[in-house]
Amino acid sequence: MQASYNKLWKLLIDLKMKKGDLLQIAGISSCSLAKLGKDEDVSMRVLKKICEGLHCNIGDIMDFYPDKDVCIHNDKRIAKKSFSKTSIQTTMCEREMKS
Repeated sequence: MQASYNKLWKLLIDLKMKKGDLLQIAGISSCSLAKLGKDEDVSMRVLKKICEGLHCNIGDIMDFYPDKDVCIHNDKRIAKKSFSKTSIQTTMCEREMKS
């Protein structure tokens, strides 16, 4: 699963806050802020500090999405690079490719 912090950035805009304000209010490091900006994983401690500082819940600042480079077939995760369309008739990947 891939984390997305788009909700956090939208919340900051709604609150008329800048990322620097978030650093001060939440007491997180600039390294953690950089990871958030790249939708990389951060610790639960960092997410908790942000939620406490902004008086919100974790669902207000992030979402999870399926990995873009992984398909599911017969309840197994398969890297799209190794995916063979001829060997698998209908998978989530094929449905994804059609849309």
